[in-house]
Amino acid sequence: MVGPVPDGLELDHLCRNRYCVNPHHLEAVSHRTTVLRGFIPPKLMYNQAVQIVLRRMRDEKGSVISRGYGVGGNAVCDIMKAKSWKGARIDAAFLLALEQEPEVEC
Repeated sequence: MVGPVPDGLELDHLCRNRYCVNPHHLEAVSHRTTVLRGFIPPKLMYNQAVQIVLRRMRDEKGSVISRGYGVGGNAVCDIMKAKSWKGARIDAAFLLALEQEPEVEC
């Protein structure tokens, strides 16, 4: 968009690239539209991140795991390095310990 922003509207950046400065990637829209466009649901839910950590702890290849969840390999690496879903490693370790703990009879 080139020109003044009409009253009651705000600019929305269509390509979602923070560093883009192309004025043709701007659109004047209502605040509601901006908010609705801004929500991008995560590709993974927390329980899936925990499952990914568990699978990696069991020596399953990251490439196999990432394909199963429809994400890139970097997503698996980021989870394992705690760059995303930080608590997933702790919860996965706890679940793994529960699996390996022998049952105790009272």
